[in-house]
Amino acid sequence: MSNEPAAASHANGGTKKTVLIAGAANLVVALIKAVAGVLTSSSAMLAESAHSVADNLNQALVLTSIERVSKRADAEHPFGRLHERVPEVSHVFIDPTLREDERRARAAKRAAALREAAMRDAAMRDAAGPAHRGA
Repeated sequence: MSNEPAAASHANGGTKKTVLIAGAANLVVALIKAVAGVLTSSSAMLAESAHSVADNLNQALVLTSIERVSKRADAEHPFGRLHERVPEVSHVFIDPTLREDERRARAAKRAAALREAAMRDAAMRDAAGPAHRGA
């Protein structure tokens, strides 16, 4: 039993390190997107840069959650700080952004499938020759 808190602390340290690395990488990506957006005058790229910055706000919320959850029991809180745990609350903010990313991915897949179907149709029309095109 005495190893459980140490193991939990080690796991939280690994999670914290992962979130910090992802956050740093995301900041670099946001900066690259912002520079590319400015150089090419692309509003879409600037929007993507803002999206990457928003992802970092989510990661800050995750770090806050990890810090709050990893606090140990003390004299004032002999059973730990269950009342201070915020992961459930943080999901209220993190979940919608993840769902938005999933929605965008599904929309991109649908768009790719529609493009592929249109290309197949065009290839079939070309293969059918001029009689099929109404000429």
